[in-house]
Formats: sequence, structure tokens, C-alpha cells
Amino acid sequence: MFGETYDHKHDSDNEGNAYHKYLSAARSLFWTALVIILVFYTNLFYKFHQDTSPANVGEGKLLISGATTAKFGPESEPGDRRFKSIFESFREYERAHLVLWIVKDLMWAYSWKWPWIFVAAAAQLWAFDIVYLSQGWVSDFLFAFAIALWLFANILWAFGEMFFASHTHVASLGSEPGLLNMRWWASWIMVCALIPCAVAFTHNFNLWTRRT
Repeated sequence: MFGETYDHKHDSDNEGNAYHKYLSAARSLFWTALVIILVFYTNLFYKFHQDTSPANVGEGKLLISGATTAKFGPESEPGDRRFKSIFESFREYERAHLVLWIVKDLMWAYSWKWPWIFVAAAAQLWAFDIVYLSQGWVSDFLFAFAIALWLFANILWAFGEMFFASHTHVASLGSEPGLLNMRWWASWIMVCALIPCAVAFTHNFNLWTRRT
């Protein structure tokens, strides 16, 4: 994004220009983030299976629930989640979604179009599922909805760059761009994502003022 904003006149055939240097840096960062998060979840699942082994359960050594609650934040959270044999809490299920988001952006950085479609669709469905599971928890629901909108805008932008590159470009929000300028549509969806955020912050502020 930084490279496109400040070097939007890039030459796609010139591998030595500033844009491609930014692109290479972004790819490296995506790979680094993916490795870190995969190592983290591999370690988490390994500990989970160790703690739920018959020997530990029989001896009363099952400590994963308490450890997970300490690691993953507030006790007040939606109680439901998918894949309960894998995810100990809703927060784990929610944050594991980050893996698909990173993979999606990594494929975008390499312009791997068709694998990107499947990963982007899975990431969006997961985001909508988090919204669905957050019903009844006002703050969680609103933030999950904002994230789902943000992800959809991100996917729309990437789709435009990879499949309608000649039409997708920077345009003022008040302009009338072509129908296929996905970056313009994505910008408006991102603006809309600010609305549930504002409502959530207002809700949380009201709760805070009542407590104090």
C-alpha cells in the first residue's frame, strides 16, 4: 500500500524500481508473520494435546483451560465457537482467523489469482461466522462486523488489482469512477466500517461512565 501510494507510477516491467522494493519487503513481512503465527499455534496445539492426554487427565493435571483464559483476555466473551476440540475459547477461534488473512494477503502480494480466490472466500466466511457467533455481545458483534466489512473491502481491492488492473486506481471518494474501479468501492466500504466502530466505542464509553 505504501509503495502504491507514493510510487503509483510504477513500471511493472522494471524489477529494480522503488515499487518492487516495497513489494519484496511486503512479501518478506507476510512470510515472517505467517511463520510466527504458525509456530505459535503449533506450540499451542501441542500443549493442548499434552494436557489432554489420558495420563494428565487421569492425574488431574488438565491446566489448559486456566492457561488459555490467562493468555487470551477477558472472561466476558461469547461462549460459542466452531471446532471445539481444537479451540478452547471463542477468542482462540476468533484470532486463528488471522492465519487466513495473512495467507490471503501473501497470495495477493504474489498475484496468485486462483488460490487467492479460495483463501479469500474462506477468510470472508470465517469473518461472517465470527459476526454470527458474536450476537448478543454488543461490543464483540460490532467490532466483528467492522472487521468483516474491512476484510470485504480488502478482498474487493485485491480482486480489482488482479483481475481489473486497468480499471482499479486511486480515485476521490466524491468522484464518479468506472464500475470496475474496485479500489473506489473498497474505500467506501472501509468508510462504512467506521460506523460500527463508532457505535461500539460509544457503547463501551457509556458502560464505563455508568461504572464510574
